[in-house]
Amino acid sequence: MRTKLYTLFTLLTILCVAPSMAQTPNLQERPVIATDFTDWEAVSSNNAPVTSIINTNFSNESVEFTFDGVTLSPNGQNTSKFGDLTGFAMAEKELNGTITTSAFDNITKVRYFHGATGSNRGYKLEKKSATDAGWVVLSDAVANPATGVWVEAEVNGENVQLRWTNLNLPQNAYMFELEVYAMVEITSPQVTLQLIASPEEGGSVSAAPASSEYDQGAEVILSAKRNFGYAFVKWMDANGQTLSTDDTYKQILNENLVATAVFEPMATYSLSTHVEGGANGYMVVASPDAKVIGGKNMYEGGTVVTLTATENPILAFTNWTSGETTSEISVTMDSDKEYTAAYSAIDYIAGWDFNRRGNNGRPTDFASTADNEATTLILRKADGSTQGWLDKSEEASPGGYEGEPAAVNWKAITDKYYYETKINATDFTDIRVTSKMLYNYNAYSVQLLEYSLDGTEWKEAQRVALPGAKVWTPVEAILPAECNHASTLYLRWIPDYTSDLAGSTSDNDGTSITAIYVIGTPIIYNDGTAPVLVGNIPAHGANNISATGRIVLTFDEKVQLADETMATIGDKTLKAIVAGKTITFPYMGLSYNSNYTFTLPAYSVSDLAGNTMAEDITLQFTTIVPPTVAPGMYDAVVSNGEELLEALKQANTQASSGIRYRIFLHDGLYDLGELCLTEVKSNISLIGESMENTTIVNKAPIEGISVSATLLTTGSNIYMQDITLKNDYDYTGTTGRAVCLQDKGDKNVLKNVRMLSYQDTYYSNNNRMRSYMEDCKIHGTVDFICGGGDVFFNRTTLFLEDRSGNVITAPAGDTNWGYVFNDCVIEGYDSNKGSYALGRPWQGAP
Repeated sequence: MRTKLYTLFTLLTILCVAPSMAQTPNLQERPVIATDFTDWEAVSSNNAPVTSIINTNFSNESVEFTFDGVTLSPNGQNTSKFGDLTGFAMAEKELNGTITTSAFDNITKVRYFHGATGSNRGYKLEKKSATDAGWVVLSDAVANPATGVWVEAEVNGENVQLRWTNLNLPQNAYMFELEVYAMVEITSPQVTLQLIASPEEGGSVSAAPASSEYDQGAEVILSAKRNFGYAFVKWMDANGQTLSTDDTYKQILNENLVATAVFEPMATYSLSTHVEGGANGYMVVASPDAKVIGGKNMYEGGTVVTLTATENPILAFTNWTSGETTSEISVTMDSDKEYTAAYSAIDYIAGWDFNRRGNNGRPTDFASTADNEATTLILRKADGSTQGWLDKSEEASPGGYEGEPAAVNWKAITDKYYYETKINATDFTDIRVTSKMLYNYNAYSVQLLEYSLDGTEWKEAQRVALPGAKVWTPVEAILPAECNHASTLYLRWIPDYTSDLAGSTSDNDGTSITAIYVIGTPIIYNDGTAPVLVGNIPAHGANNISATGRIVLTFDEKVQLADETMATIGDKTLKAIVAGKTITFPYMGLSYNSNYTFTLPAYSVSDLAGNTMAEDITLQFTTIVPPTVAPGMYDAVVSNGEELLEALKQANTQASSGIRYRIFLHDGLYDLGELCLTEVKSNISLIGESMENTTIVNKAPIEGISVSATLLTTGSNIYMQDITLKNDYDYTGTTGRAVCLQDKGDKNVLKNVRMLSYQDTYYSNNNRMRSYMEDCKIHGTVDFICGGGDVFFNRTTLFLEDRSGNVITAPAGDTNWGYVFNDCVIEGYDSNKGSYALGRPWQGAP
């Protein structure tokens, strides 16, 4: 008691005698957390909660962030939905999807930017303090799936915890930025920072940590992000002195600073594309994507654009009207450009490719006759009512559904909805229906394709048992003769409701459909006249024709070729492709700068009624002079991990230009530490000094196929040579998925590349991707080559490490070819002798 009284007396004495000593602290509001997650460590909490310690800015607190059912990816991107945004905390669907903090000393407000891939999704924010009976909701605003939404909530409390939860548990939610503000005691002299973009439309500027005032001597990172049509030049101070020529750099704030990011305009040009022959405009794909300004597709000067004319089962690309015959061409944007792709169609009635949006009474995407243009695909219930399906078209959901643009039933499975359409086949016989179906979640395991001439009496045309979840399966049928010339022909894809339910238990029906095409033979009209050649590529007497290409002949009516037709170029015999009014003859391997004659003999071509051309078709042309290959120079030469990351940063910045960026790696160890998913975008070459001694390594801090990769390729036309990729994840307990290469791009090539890991070493994470490997070595124990897409493994060694009873590869997804192995060998574990070649992964690797 005496001690307490003495303490109280002493305090009163100080307050009364020396009031100047009891000063009010200098408190100011500051952002103690300000992150876009690119500076945080990766987290995968799918199997168990994970806690990360975050040190706050200004207040210097250690705050625990606990993630449960949340993947935090510093390099994560979903470009099809969220553009250039990089880094996110994603609540995984079907899991808890919760982020919880320990208590902050005080919080004034919270801001976060969240996004979603559909409606009614996002993060809910709650807070709890000692004065709260439980968690108090601060915001349950859903995210805008198109643009994302900033949420700001006032808190103004002490010892406050925060919690974010998934608003829609069956779906993902994304958080891209997070700011937590608090009142902070300021004890050091303060300096101000003002950032300016010049011109304002040239780009954006930011500082990390973000604030208008800082302690004198504080270090901040200044970043400038250019807008389309502008190039970053430099940072300069108020006196016009250059601070840095790097768009991102570290600045020490010893005094007040006004920093201006200087941008300069670049030349921009428009690119227009068109189609002929019944195709749709979206069938010509430009890469990289254009910037749409004033309705025009614009590119920065010097950008190399790849135009690809895609095909489908009824429409075949023939040529560009500018003369090129390859479906893929490169265009350098040094002026406004315009290209038209010509197509030829087979005999068809109607088709749906599900590229464009539409989920209720969807009109045909392709119709050969006017009366079928209004034909629709519907989702019908047994009682006759109709509703819309879940739209997974390419426009609504880029990448589609399990790799294909599609319609997904997604109605209550007990309501028994099915797909149905009606067409006019008056002018057609020999009718054939092609389509593909898939189920996910819950569905009936057997699907029927049925037809009807009156919409009441239905007959079975095909019965298909779907083999497993997420596998696109052909559902095709040739309809009987009674369907020929039917003015009204009904088709429906309906489950066999007596079959077993398959997949995981769900209230909704996960049956999906895509690529519906109805094909037939049209009525043949005999006009008594042979076809007339109305166009040909190349032109007769043309020069500078490619040594690999195609001869394209176009006639005034649909044509056919006589059996045993032998077209030739020089001593080469050509195979014909007939589509509608067009005959195409691909060729390759011609000599440069040489004269050639193409000949199609007389009596080879006739119309569908049998009227035959009685004369030869001959074309003469000269091939191109051998192209001159200029010696290439490396854009960057690196010797350590830090230099490699900086070079990749520069390479990724210009990836969309279409200009290749080449990085040479000297022999050595390129240690990325715990950094995962180091991104490699388009048109980048990584060339090592030797496969054996040039190693890029990371040590994944977490296990997981989607979060652990040493390198993540997200672009196309990437080339790697003479490099080892190694994931040094801690394999204690011989478990763990640690990826060396997550190949998410397209048309990538690897030569003399070795990959060293345990499970999921190589992961092809794109059902539409195409990659090529030659003389590579891939090590692992189980499923160490996995994923979707088309990958050609040529002369590649598959090295099975020290785990028995498992498989090397686990391909998945709906692809054209899948994994193709040519002249490959399997080494390592000898299953016949029951022994292991190696004791642990990558020890003594060949």
